[in-house]
Amino acid sequence: MLYIRGRTGYMRFIRFLIYIDYITSLSYLMILNAVLINYTHSLKVSFPTFNKNLAVITNFDVKKANEFDKGELAKLFKSVPLLMFKNQNLNPKELYEFCKVFDSKSNDKVVHPFHHSQVDYVPQIAIRGNCYIKDLYGLKDVMLRYSGPFKNTAVWHQDIVGVSEHRPPIVSSIYMLKTPPIGGETLFASMETAYDNIESSLKKELKYFNVVYSNSNTENGVMNTYYDYTGYNRININSDLNMPSQTSLSQGTTIINREPLVIYTDECKNKKALMLSPFRFAKFDKMSCEDSFDLYRELMNKYILHKDNIVKIEWDMNDLLIFNNRKLIHSSSPSAVYENYERLYYSCFLGTDAPIIRCNNI
Repeated sequence: MLYIRGRTGYMRFIRFLIYIDYITSLSYLMILNAVLINYTHSLKVSFPTFNKNLAVITNFDVKKANEFDKGELAKLFKSVPLLMFKNQNLNPKELYEFCKVFDSKSNDKVVHPFHHSQVDYVPQIAIRGNCYIKDLYGLKDVMLRYSGPFKNTAVWHQDIVGVSEHRPPIVSSIYMLKTPPIGGETLFASMETAYDNIESSLKKELKYFNVVYSNSNTENGVMNTYYDYTGYNRININSDLNMPSQTSLSQGTTIINREPLVIYTDECKNKKALMLSPFRFAKFDKMSCEDSFDLYRELMNKYILHKDNIVKIEWDMNDLLIFNNRKLIHSSSPSAVYENYERLYYSCFLGTDAPIIRCNNI
């Protein structure tokens, strides 16, 4: 039994209890902090592809990422062009802010063409898919559908490549809300690997090539141009494609734009990639249309879409994919496969001030 003598002893005892309580509380906070730090950095990364060009990240909530986490993820993105974050819970604003982690030169421009389905308070994010929207972020009583070319064909493309108003984004992202039980996969192919596999003699020629792109709002324009089973061979070629190869030349409702075929993938200039988007391809500036399409199909079939160069993403709900649009070309499975099911996702094409670094000065 503890005996306390006098007022002084009593006050000393009270101070002792307060001190013990303080030490106990401090110890608890230190333990809790250690647990939280351990949780934050307990993310798991796996590389399921042979080429290690896809990183799957689990046990990590991107909303809780601290500055250290963001720095490490940005480093990972410089070497791995596909980052899949599993089991996320994001609203459009949170998605947009997280995308900025991966491009230090990003801006707030709206560069996507999906103005009919953009989020009201974050217009840089578009809601896309095959789904009825009753009321979601400014969209009311809307049935989302893909455009005609995507119904029966896997149309290959790089986001915004060949569009004169904006630079192609480095960062594109998909956050999957609903995925169908069949179909709905997204395919990616590395434009870096494709370039690396080209014979040296052909590389020397391609270095000086530019790609002429056609952006037309006419009835037979780009959004109504169809492709065969390859996803890159155009079926209906209109007369716009034989127009002169001038940069950003406006001819009625058609704009012809010219971009380099071979680019450096970053400012270090130690790696090159092809930049080629079939969705708007017209010709190569140094070739006739006939010869251009022969070379174009050779590049697509032999180097870009080689079976060993393709990564297939099979989606789960709440998957978040961040990918480097300047290093990859992509396509989704034909929408006809899952037309009776819902597919819904947020899409972000992150505006950027990062220039396209040419391998030529032409």
